[in-house]
Amino acid sequence: MLTIAEKNGRGQALAEAFFFQADQELLQSLREKLNREEKIQAFERVIGIRDSKVVNCLVEAGFDLSTAMAFVWAPAMFVAWADGEADQLEKEIILNRLPSKGVSPDATSMIIQHEWFTNPPSPELWQLWVDFASSFLQNQSPEEREAVSNEIVNLCRDVADASGGFLGFLKMSQLEIETIERVAAALERIGDD
Repeated sequence: MLTIAEKNGRGQALAEAFFFQADQELLQSLREKLNREEKIQAFERVIGIRDSKVVNCLVEAGFDLSTAMAFVWAPAMFVAWADGEADQLEKEIILNRLPSKGVSPDATSMIIQHEWFTNPPSPELWQLWVDFASSFLQNQSPEEREAVSNEIVNLCRDVADASGGFLGFLKMSQLEIETIERVAAALERIGDD
């Protein structure tokens, strides 16, 4: 049988263990909140996005600075998936071109291997890109906005040309053409805002 002192000591140990666990959970929650706040501030400071809705959506979707900078070029991925399957040649075009667009090779590899080519993009990802591109490009001069928009559309065309066709003709599918037109129209609307 336990003595009163042993019972009290055991009770104290259980209480301490409970509060230790609660403290650890609270600290983890605080770390996550601080990490989230740091990401938000970095998006605002480095990328220049001030729209809190867009920034929060990016953070919720798991973007960090390196992957967010690559997200500008996401239309290439939309084109790659336009016909229902993103193939190796399309993947290679994107993998080879993103570093020349200011995306680090490590971020490019991570995006290609784990995110962009695992599953087809969702309509929500398309809308997030439109919102992101609008916020990002609004902070550019008209000349810079036009140059980036042209580069995005040209990369999309290169991806569409990467595979398909017969004897070098009709390389782009109708779905790829429609996706490129949709990208171009979204970029034009950004310029008109």
